[in-house]
Amino acid sequence: AVTFAIGRTSEIWRTISATGQALQTTEEEYKRILEITVEELKGKVIITSYSGRSGTDDTIRLTKLARDIGCDAAYLIQPFFSLPDAEGIYRHY
Repeated sequence: AVTFAIGRTSEIWRTISATGQALQTTEEEYKRILEITVEELKGKVIITSYSGRSGTDDTIRLTKLARDIGCDAAYLIQPFFSLPDAEGIYRHY
């Protein structure tokens, strides 16, 4: 299914995008979805992972996992229920 959109309009593929799926998968499911996506699309589009989580340690661990699998970039979120400015987010990560 992931190959359907390639070559039509997509230049960037957002794996497990920011609509809640990433937070509802186990780490093993998350890893496998990234692996399948990289196997199918590497070199065809920019592959991103949605590795932002509410905890810094989890975010860093999952971002490194995505990098090691072969994702090109990561979408991150600020920690839940906090409102840091840009400098605060930079210092957080």
